[in-house]
Amino acid sequence: MEKMLNINGNLAIQQGERRIITIAANEKTEAVTLRVAAYCRVSTASDEQLNSYAAQNRYYTDLIAAHSNWKLVDVYADEGISGTSAEKRDDFQRLMADCRRGLIDRVLTKSISRFARNTKDCLEAIRELRSIGVSVAFEKENIDTSVMYNMGASLGDIAKELNARQMTQYNKTATWNKNMIDRILQDQRYSGDALYPEIISEELFSTVQRQRNIRSHAKRQTPAQRMIRILGGGRVSDTVEASVLAAINRLIRNPDALQSPVPPDPDQTKRFRTQRALNATLGQQPIDEDRAAELIKALAEAEYELIDNNEYETERLRRIFREAAPMEQLSADLLRKTVAEISVEIKAIKLTLKNKQIIEVSDVS
Repeated sequence: MEKMLNINGNLAIQQGERRIITIAANEKTEAVTLRVAAYCRVSTASDEQLNSYAAQNRYYTDLIAAHSNWKLVDVYADEGISGTSAEKRDDFQRLMADCRRGLIDRVLTKSISRFARNTKDCLEAIRELRSIGVSVAFEKENIDTSVMYNMGASLGDIAKELNARQMTQYNKTATWNKNMIDRILQDQRYSGDALYPEIISEELFSTVQRQRNIRSHAKRQTPAQRMIRILGGGRVSDTVEASVLAAINRLIRNPDALQSPVPPDPDQTKRFRTQRALNATLGQQPIDEDRAAELIKALAEAEYELIDNNEYETERLRRIFREAAPMEQLSADLLRKTVAEISVEIKAIKLTLKNKQIIEVSDVS
């Protein structure tokens, strides 16, 4: 292998020799607390290896320098030979050894395939690093082993994310679903015992169980709250449901409060044009009966289009509210029949009825 240039990095790869190049600390940089290393794989060809290593070294050096609380430990690099096991990658082993010595807090790498060539090596390395307090961040897959379920993702969201990232299971064919995730999160063996290695700490496992308990006892939405959400109300609280109930009950007690919005002046151009054409046809002898019949039908359609449908909807809503009794609990079915849209704002709730009339409830707390 040809001698690599002495670049502003930390690892110079030479034939039969590796040496550490110390990077002088920037005097203006504030004290850092997180010791960060990077691991990359480079091409086996000499020229490509030089360019690949130089680019990756520069990238990770700049990335780590951009974080005021990060300190660069080293950029570790191995040749990108397909199928190479962890035991045959010298700098990977050097990285693991430095982690075991307590020199590294966090490892950055481009992707899972760059970090390990098979699932077994990857899981074993992650488990060991986790056990000694070292996190790994995979840039391509956007995976950070320091982040977990307690950040708030649902079981379904976790399953979708694992499938999207093509994270295979033990049989390499099954897809993830929320039931699988649920079983894993309940299995204490993943926090380590006599037969299983520790994947997560006992403290983190306990945190997840507390989150599961809180979610399992969370109050489920009522049918009316689900309907409010469907109509555009977003996440619905008991306060929002009570405000909508109060507005609907006012309409039940006083259906005459329903008013059809004043429609804009209709555009009668189509009707006038059709009427003139019909008059002209009827004024010609002999009368073209087929043409006249066609224009009469078109005139009827034009006049029907000018009818304001909101007046009909207003009468329909009045009939519905007259037949309803004031409610103690909001009816999802009544909402579906009478309301077109619900908008929940900071200090008001707006109900747009099926006749386009807007009912506003103010001072929502």
